[in-house]
Amino acid sequence: MTRPAAIAVFGYARPFFLSKTLTALEHCHGFRGQRVHVFCDAPSCEADLPGVEAAQMVASAWCRRHAARFVPRATNLGLRNITEGMNELCSSEGMAISFEDDHLPAPRALDFLDQALDRYQHDESVFQVSAYRPGRPMTGGPDMFFLPVPMPLGWGTWERAWTRFSWECADAHSILASSVLRQSFNLDGAYPAATLLTEALSGEFNSYFIRWYCAMFVANAVALCARDSLVHNIGLGSGLHGHARSERKARFHNGAWNPGAYVDEWTFPTTVEIDHNALALLRDDLRMLVG
Repeated sequence: MTRPAAIAVFGYARPFFLSKTLTALEHCHGFRGQRVHVFCDAPSCEADLPGVEAAQMVASAWCRRHAARFVPRATNLGLRNITEGMNELCSSEGMAISFEDDHLPAPRALDFLDQALDRYQHDESVFQVSAYRPGRPMTGGPDMFFLPVPMPLGWGTWERAWTRFSWECADAHSILASSVLRQSFNLDGAYPAATLLTEALSGEFNSYFIRWYCAMFVANAVALCARDSLVHNIGLGSGLHGHARSERKARFHNGAWNPGAYVDEWTFPTTVEIDHNALALLRDDLRMLVG
């Protein structure tokens, strides 16, 4: 196995969530403080200053205890705090793992991500590995599988893939101008990806994720996902895209959470191909979330 990946943790003005995430991370198998870089964004407005200062105090103290790296931003970067952090670590380390301040990793999340990054690092068609999966629990089926859409929690990637990420999305027109490609990009109507991409490019919707999905889609690439989710979203209802918490939303985002899964070694796919049964389940779950 190659050297374990650098770990980026991104925080803003939620000290309670950040503390929970960092504490869970230090209890993961394979944790070493020297792997961790905690990027804390500067406040975007005066009202956020107390929360930002509290989050930075949490991060700074934790980094000192674990010999990790604390990176306080001098100016507010917003979501570019995440993309710039991944740019830096992928460029310097070759690959990186991303957790945000409301992503709670299970004890074996790092094991999964490290092994997956090592296994598929030279496969150009794999852009991401993720220890997270939204939607309902799955009974049976493989331990993990490939999907044509990235996951937004507890994920890792390599420099070769992340260099395809772009805020400008120069290739977006090839998707938006074709009804066939739009339908595929929208997961056959289950997810309004084309609308979100259009709104993101016009400044109406702030998202790095839809741009990352665009890069993956244009490259005809895939993401490896765990059947049983090893990352829990503890921040539903807060954050940039938080809305009022609902049971339907909670079931979708955390329905597959199973922190005790994979007590033995898991089996990685030997061929890189989309699992159409898992994709159909994801589409159904997305439709139920919206419906």
